[in-house]
Amino acid sequence: MQRYTARRGKCSMHGDNVASGNNSNMEVKTMTKINRLRIEALESCNWRGHDMKRFSITQTHQGKVGESECKKCKMLVHILDKPYPNEIEIGGEAVALNCFD
Repeated sequence: MQRYTARRGKCSMHGDNVASGNNSNMEVKTMTKINRLRIEALESCNWRGHDMKRFSITQTHQGKVGESECKKCKMLVHILDKPYPNEIEIGGEAVALNCFD
């Protein structure tokens, strides 16, 4: 299993050094902030027992906004790419509460 860092690329789970730039054989995949938030939100929702639908991501004046709904209990999760100072990046009932179905 591999983990991804937001800026530097693909890392192994054992903490290898990544993206030195000198090795042309190294495959480097960068992850956008909205994808990182989507993965974190899905992990949190799955931990709470939710079965989430696909995220719908739209572009707004504030940046990218994503939303998904649990297939069983209909609770929502929201992600914001560029939240205002008084907002959070990941929020919603599906992140805060366990699935009741």
